[in-house]
Amino acid sequence: MIYILFLFMGCTFFDSNEKYFEKEYHENGKIKYEIQKKNDIMHGVAKYWDENGFLINEVEYFNNTFHGLWREYYKNGKLKYSVTYQYGLKDGYEHWFYENGQKKSETSYNKGEILGDTIRWNEDGGLFYK
Repeated sequence: MIYILFLFMGCTFFDSNEKYFEKEYHENGKIKYEIQKKNDIMHGVAKYWDENGFLINEVEYFNNTFHGLWREYYKNGKLKYSVTYQYGLKDGYEHWFYENGQKKSETSYNKGEILGDTIRWNEDGGLFYK
């Protein structure tokens, strides 16, 4: 009787909403991706690496929808691209960078709509287009 009561209580308090990580590896054993999930859908941070172990990008999800930062990286580890999403729509600034770290372009978004023109810089930091 105690065993059945313990089993029942254990099942009653089981939280199926816990987050967990799904991982896959390249053939050489290095990690390919790590995706945070909840209830079998993407919910949290997903990271992707190339076969040499370099981080390619990081993406934040909320219930299988882009929500939060999306970042891409060069093989030297420097930021290549970043943008913020709010429930699947770009919201805030989208930035592109040269491999030397200098800002390449900047575009402003509000709920998926572009606000104004994209500003561009050359690789030396000089304003290229506004």
